Amino acid sequence: MNNQIKYSLAGFCMGVAELIPGISGSTVAVIFKIYPNLMTILSQLRLKNLTLSFQSLSKTFQFNVSLPLIFSMMIAVILCSRGINYLLTNYEEIFLSSLGLLMIALSIYIINYFKDLAEDKKLIIFLSLGIIIGFALQELNISSENTSIFYLFLSGIVAFSFFLIPGISGSAMLVVLGVYGPIIQAVSAFDFVLLSPFALGCLISLLLLPKVVLSIYSSHELKLMHIFSGLILSSGIFFTMIRFDKKILLVLILIISGCSSLDSLKQSYKNLLSSAEESYIVQPGDSIWSIAINFNLDSEQLIKNNNLKEPYIIYPNQELFLYGTIFESNPKDQFKPIKWHHPLGEKSNIALKDDSWLIFKEPKGLPIHSINLGKVVVSGPDIPGYGNLVMISHPDGYLSLYAHCDKIFVEKGDEVIKGAMIAQLGNSEAAYPMLRFQLRKNGQPLRAETVNTLFN
Repeated sequence: MNNQIKYSLAGFCMGVAELIPGISGSTVAVIFKIYPNLMTILSQLRLKNLTLSFQSLSKTFQFNVSLPLIFSMMIAVILCSRGINYLLTNYEEIFLSSLGLLMIALSIYIINYFKDLAEDKKLIIFLSLGIIIGFALQELNISSENTSIFYLFLSGIVAFSFFLIPGISGSAMLVVLGVYGPIIQAVSAFDFVLLSPFALGCLISLLLLPKVVLSIYSSHELKLMHIFSGLILSSGIFFTMIRFDKKILLVLILIISGCSSLDSLKQSYKNLLSSAEESYIVQPGDSIWSIAINFNLDSEQLIKNNNLKEPYIIYPNQELFLYGTIFESNPKDQFKPIKWHHPLGEKSNIALKDDSWLIFKEPKGLPIHSINLGKVVVSGPDIPGYGNLVMISHPDGYLSLYAHCDKIFVEKGDEVIKGAMIAQLGNSEAAYPMLRFQLRKNGQPLRAETVNTLFN
């Protein structure tokens, strides 16, 4: 393949990878087998190499391949950002788990389908080391309330180092170091006091790491590639766990890592089962309310379990404990004699029942009302798939959801009275104007036909 075409294709794929949370662009560079040369180009970033001579710059920084790489990355970001965002919003589990399976396959591809392992059994140590490091980093969750200048400087060095190392993304390391929130907030607020030490750390990493990687690569190419393969493999397994049963994937991890005995297999299996039942790893786009809805949990109990304080901000890769009160009693037994206000002010003639949802097909702009007094806990497009959503917490553990709104007239934290106009009916993230309404008791959705009989 022509080098310019190869680097252009690699750049495009790297651009797409950087749009996906948790994926390192360096992973793509390894797959396309341009990683060593990319490190060579980056290692030339020295003041002495900067000159006004275009010919000299072109030779030093290999413009014939580096420019197509950069331009194609920019094109990928421009062309694919909306598509990636659509997939992450509407098909996040399927998309990320499919990506995980692809990464698992590619991690095997870059080490020649274990052919080198057949010739040198010691390489299994480096493959296992990469897997162990990958999973250890994903399990870490350092809570740093002290965002000192020195800590931000170190965070910049570490995070950008992992930006240049295949398998683990720099953003994932920001979460691990506990500075993801502060850095994202600093970027949005243009807070250069916080950003300056972090950027300095990134710059030092950029100037030093490529030379270090090249030095190790030249002497220990096979060993380094097996470590990289392990890192990529661990990321692939992590993404695949989002969709598939962790119990099945555990066996795969242990086989590849060389589990030494049946006892260790049973113990690891037991630990994973316990973890899977009691906790959840926050994914990009999650909120306390979306997690509570997806797991049929009481949001207040979820907040208490994890000792969260208002405004209940959570971050990707953060572990939340799910155990608490989950109510499974008969929905008919959960109601007190409450007279609920109809969400559209009067009963609609077009009320479709979809398990726990009532779907009202009505003209766009029709007023939507709160069914009872309460406090607004969600206002806006906070949960993918529901469009503009209003969620109101009512007395006695009730929670009402109003999805696909057009305009919203209340904000998070507002106290509303029974019958208050909270929004207008719309078609945000819907094929046609509608109101999707749901009522929950202590986190548990109530059946639509039961709810439909309770309005005035």
